[in-house]
Amino acid sequence: MDRIPERYQWLGLMLVGLAWIVLCEVLPDPGLLTKLIGWAVSGVGLAGWLYVESKNLGKAKGDRR
Repeated sequence: MDRIPERYQWLGLMLVGLAWIVLCEVLPDPGLLTKLIGWAVSGVGLAGWLYVESKNLGKAKGDRR
């Protein structure tokens, strides 16, 4: 996983959560807990991505991870 930058790992997690939410909308009766799992995964991905981006503020473009 070292070849993939950390910001893209978090964005990937967020996209997995969003895909889960879309899948829940397609299913006939997914249940509330199933939808909450998708929102939680997406929220964690967004929080991680924002954390990584906040660490990169003020750094030169070559120093970012």
